[in-house]
Amino acid sequence: MGKKQSKANGTVRVPRKTMNLKKLAEHLDLSPATFSLVINRSSVADSIPQETKDRVFAAARKFKYRPISLPVRCAPSAASP
Repeated sequence: MGKKQSKANGTVRVPRKTMNLKKLAEHLDLSPATFSLVINRSSVADSIPQETKDRVFAAARKFKYRPISLPVRCAPSAASP
């Protein structure tokens, strides 16, 4: 069971489980790679049928999918001698 959170007005709200890329791809019977290419609007996704793209975006809206943004690691710069 999920944790319950109390609100100031006394109502109890149970947080929803978020849908991740893998779960959504499985729900649509697609590979995670296909889902990722479409949702990230990759140029490689141009070869994916429009119907599939429409299904991906509809599911993303329905389940309020938001990709996780991870910080990009920068390589350390070389120190000057």
